[in-house]
Amino acid sequence: MGKNTKDAMENNLYSDNRHFNTDNLIKSNSTDKLIQTLRYSIKSGTYWPQALIQAMGSWSLPNETYKGREYVYLIHGECFNMLLLAERLMAELQDLISFTDIENLLFNSEFPEDFDLSTLKSELGVTKYRGHVNFFYGVIVEEKLQYIVEQEIEKRYYSNGIGDINNPSNKTFQKLYKATFDNLYIKFCIDTSVTKTKMFYFNDYIKFTYWLFKYRINISDGAKIASDTKKALKHITIKPQSCFAPVLFQLG
Repeated sequence: MGKNTKDAMENNLYSDNRHFNTDNLIKSNSTDKLIQTLRYSIKSGTYWPQALIQAMGSWSLPNETYKGREYVYLIHGECFNMLLLAERLMAELQDLISFTDIENLLFNSEFPEDFDLSTLKSELGVTKYRGHVNFFYGVIVEEKLQYIVEQEIEKRYYSNGIGDINNPSNKTFQKLYKATFDNLYIKFCIDTSVTKTKMFYFNDYIKFTYWLFKYRINISDGAKIASDTKKALKHITIKPQSCFAPVLFQLG
């Protein structure tokens, strides 16, 4: 599992210009046209999940600012935030998709029960799907691993009668990444040219989490990577209609 994760991680999405525009100079009418095509497709009878995924497969902006908000769909050139792009597109489809369906996808990551998720890879495209896999392991699983390790540390302290511990997150970072949070964050800012700030914004948090995943992969051996991944996956519940189900259950 660890080796496959590392192999997937090392594939850079920017190597395929059919999927993302690297200079980010696409005109706004290109996205408008894609959204118009998406709306027409749904109105013409294409089931909305299929139309939505096809639109995501054709989407070419790695990031954009829309209505004053920054959307970063592609992280470090290899990690694709599918649900964030879904949120952006579904904002244009509220009259065509029920509120329940929108809520289920954006908050629960779930498509309708009658949608065949085995088509996700082919409709999204191999390159973006690989980025979706990277997001699952590099963000979703990494977050869960951090949480589990922190819980283990706190439990060990309580069981030894030590009581509350100062800064459990820092001890978690020391255990997983062999360094303090502050040192890792400074290194992350230098490596990614992110401006250091006391506040974590959503996009920076996702970038930092994925950067930590890559950092951990680089400092760990294969057995440790596999063990940590297995530990986190035991505590993640993925329902059959989750957009992450094809990743975990190897659908398609």
